[in-house]
Amino acid sequence: MSSPYSEPELLLFRAATAITGIVGSGKTVTARKIRKELLKQNQVLVSTNFAVDKNRVNLGTLMYALFSDLIIDKNEKIPSRLEFRERQLMALIKKRKKPVALFIDEAHDLHHKTLIGLKRLQEIVREAESRLSIVLIGHPKLSIDLSRPTMEEIGGRITILKMEGITGVEKAYIKWLLDQCLEEKTKSSDVFTDSAINYMAEKFSTPLQINHYAWISLVKAHQIGQKPVDIDTLQDIISTALKLN
Repeated sequence: MSSPYSEPELLLFRAATAITGIVGSGKTVTARKIRKELLKQNQVLVSTNFAVDKNRVNLGTLMYALFSDLIIDKNEKIPSRLEFRERQLMALIKKRKKPVALFIDEAHDLHHKTLIGLKRLQEIVREAESRLSIVLIGHPKLSIDLSRPTMEEIGGRITILKMEGITGVEKAYIKWLLDQCLEEKTKSSDVFTDSAINYMAEKFSTPLQINHYAWISLVKAHQIGQKPVDIDTLQDIISTALKLN
């Protein structure tokens, strides 16, 4: 029997989910698509913490994010007094009559006290007879931190989803990328030699890396009048980048 719920909704049945992976593996894009789908379905209230300085984010900051996204009258002031703020948040969620999803990007920079305190935030929503699912997005460091014995209170409640990106299908991704970018009559071999494509597939493991080095190699090849880009050009670009770093 098929489930009546979509994948984003099934994800949010968990108390908390951590989406982890290296830079460029697609974590933020995946989270953005999930939020977009949830907003489209309109069955779950969606809130996002946009604060940049994550190591200063606390439960008060996250409650402010919930108020900002869930409040109906945008002219209504967000309460700042303790206890009154919590009660107003419960009243607001109870009034909206829907489960809530809170997305926190760059969560690997959150203070450990904030991570542990997420359980208390869920308890506040539970008092409003609703459900809060928290989606954390961050580097692999996040999954390591959540696995520490001192983090058991929250770590034991979190499902960790590791984003592997395009591992194992790097060459297929490059071929797909070129197909999307090139004009109909232009072949990938007109732009990159087969050895250059194989080299990129061996050296790079994320779309971000491939997109970056493919572009700068095209720029350099244009400057020196080379077509297609060969493996020597790619190797020269990578060695130069490593020296600069």
